[in-house]
Amino acid sequence: MEIKFDKEANALYIKLTDKEIVYTEEITPNIIVDYSEDDKPVGIEILNASKEVKKENIEQLLQTV
Repeated sequence: MEIKFDKEANALYIKLTDKEIVYTEEITPNIIVDYSEDDKPVGIEILNASKEVKKENIEQLLQTV
């Protein structure tokens, strides 16, 4: 698992696996999930992350990777 936070874009991306992304689905206006060929989640993108996720939680996630 890999977690990246782009401060400029205010976006958080959680890469769950190295599988190829086949399609993407918008779950909510600010949460997008990438899927593999076998319909398994590959990654999760959270837009407007500072509003969707508490800053402390983002910092804690980044420290664990």
